Amino acid sequence: MRSSLQANNAANQSLTDETLQSVLLLDLYEKMAYQPHPESEFPGSWLSHVQGALSIVRSRPTAGFSNPTTQQLATRTVIALTLSCGAAGIPIPEALIGLYNDLDSYVRSTKWTFIGLLISLINLRADMNNGKLDSSDIVQRARDFYEELSHAEGKIPRSWWPQRRDTSEGVVFGRYYDVYPGHYATQVFNAYRIMRLDVCSIIQKFDPSSEVAETITEVAQAICAAVPQFILPRARSQNTLPFSPLQILECSGVLTPLYAASQNTQDPVMRAWILRTLVYMADNGIKLAQSVAQVIMFLPDMDYWAVFRMVGNCAITA
Repeated sequence: MRSSLQANNAANQSLTDETLQSVLLLDLYEKMAYQPHPESEFPGSWLSHVQGALSIVRSRPTAGFSNPTTQQLATRTVIALTLSCGAAGIPIPEALIGLYNDLDSYVRSTKWTFIGLLISLINLRADMNNGKLDSSDIVQRARDFYEELSHAEGKIPRSWWPQRRDTSEGVVFGRYYDVYPGHYATQVFNAYRIMRLDVCSIIQKFDPSSEVAETITEVAQAICAAVPQFILPRARSQNTLPFSPLQILECSGVLTPLYAASQNTQDPVMRAWILRTLVYMADNGIKLAQSVAQVIMFLPDMDYWAVFRMVGNCAITA
C-alpha cells in the first residue's frame, strides 16, 4: 500500500512538473514572439501564463523544493514573474515574495541574490508611483537599497571580473574597453549597473549631490566599456562583420544597458558615442539597435523597462 501511494505521489509530481514546464515555455514563447513598441500598452497576457505558474508552485508543499527539478522550475517562475512585473510597472505580488523567501534557503547563486534586490527595487518604484512615500522615505529606502546593492556586488566572484584593454580604436569610448570571461558575466554586471543607475537617479531627484553624479558617470562608463568586446573584430578571434549569431545574442543583451547609460549620463560625447554604436550594430545585424537609437533621439524619457521588453530582454534574461 505504502509503495503504491509513493508511486502515485511521484506520478502526480511528475505530471505537475510537466504542466509547470509547459506554462513557463508558453510564457517564454510569448515574450520572444511579441516585442511591442515601447509606447504600446503592456499586454495583459504577458502576466497570465507566469501568474498561472505561480499558482501551480504555491499549491504544492514547500518540502518539494528539495527536489532539484521542482526547485529549478519554482526558481524560473520567480525570475520570470519578477521580470514581468518590472516590465509592467506593477508591484511584486505577496505570493511571489513568499515563494522567494521559501526558496531562499535552497537556492544560492549570484542571479538569485540579484532577483531579491530587483524585487525590492520594483516595489520601491511602485510605491513611489502610487504616492505611498514622502520624499524623505524615498531617499531613505533608496540609500538603504544602494548599500544592499554594493554589498551584493562585492560578492560577485573575482573570476567574473573583467580585464581592461587599452586601445586607440576610434570606435571605443574613452580609449579602453573591458573583456569579461563570458557573456553571462557581462550580463550580471550590467544588470547590477542598471539597478545602480536607477537608484542613483531616484536619490539625485530628491537629494542631489556630487557623489551620486560621479557614481552615475562611473557606471555609465563601465557599461560603454563592456560593449567593444562583442563588436570589435580584433577584440576576439570569433568576432566577425557582419555579426555572427552569437554576437547578435551578446549585443542584444547590451541594448538596455546602453539605453540606461544614455538616459542617465550628462555627457553629450558619451550619448553621441552610444548612438553611433547602436547604428553600427544595426548595420551589422542587430536591427533592434536602430529602434533603441530612435527611442534615445525621440523619446529620451522612456522608462528603461519599456526598452527592456521592446528588445526581448524579458525572454533572454529569464
